[in-house]
Amino acid sequence: MKNLCLRFAGKLAGLLVFMLVAGPALSTDFQNGEIATNNSDYSTALEKWKLLAEERNADAQFSLGKMYSVGNGVHQDYALAHMWVNLAASLGNIEAREYRDLIASIMSREQIFEAQGLAREWVDTHKK
Repeated sequence: MKNLCLRFAGKLAGLLVFMLVAGPALSTDFQNGEIATNNSDYSTALEKWKLLAEERNADAQFSLGKMYSVGNGVHQDYALAHMWVNLAASLGNIEAREYRDLIASIMSREQIFEAQGLAREWVDTHKK
C-alpha cells in the first residue's frame, strides 16, 4: 500500500510540474493565435491552434472550427468545421456544442456524415 501511495504521489508531482511548465506555454500559444486572428494573420493562428488542437486543446479545436466555418485563412469547409467543433464539444466545450449544432443546421446529411467520419478518424489516429 505504501509503495502504491508513493507511486501515485510521484505521478501527481510529475503532472503538477508539467502543468506549471507547459500550461503557461499552451495558454500563450493560444493567446498568440487569438492575437494573430485579430490582426487578420490567419496563417499564424492556424499554425498555433493546429499544434494545440493536436494535443486535444478544446479551445484551439473550437477556434479551428470557426476558421473553417467562415473561411478565415483556410478554404471554407463545413465538414472540417463540424469535425473540429465536434471534437471540442466532446472535450466539454459548451460553446463548441452550440456552434456545432448551428453548423449542422446548414449542412446536408451527407456533409454531416462526412464530418462525423472525419472526427472518428481523427480520434482513432490520436489515441493516447
